[in-house]
Amino acid sequence: MKVEEALNLADQIIYEHTGAYLTTLQSEIFCGAWLEKTYEAMAEKCHCSKSHIKSVGKSLWDLFSQILGEKITKKTFRAALERKSHKISREESHKILIDAPELQLKKKV
Repeated sequence: MKVEEALNLADQIIYEHTGAYLTTLQSEIFCGAWLEKTYEAMAEKCHCSKSHIKSVGKSLWDLFSQILGEKITKKTFRAALERKSHKISREESHKILIDAPELQLKKKV
């Protein structure tokens, strides 16, 4: 999954559970972590302190932990989001089959 797709999915998941989208800083931290950047590199890019980036990052991982129902960290969020993406894809495929009777198997009479 590309970073843009992951960010869109994350934004959607956060919005569905909180009613708010990711802030600009949260988005920067998300993308930086996805690209395996250090908090120091993110702080430099965002023109704020490393401690502030770590604090906002921790809050973001805690929010994902609450929403996804598993412990999420900077190191584990990518795999967790990819699992969520696959689950959503499977659910959408299943919904299409249910909503499209012409695609369902027909009984022979």
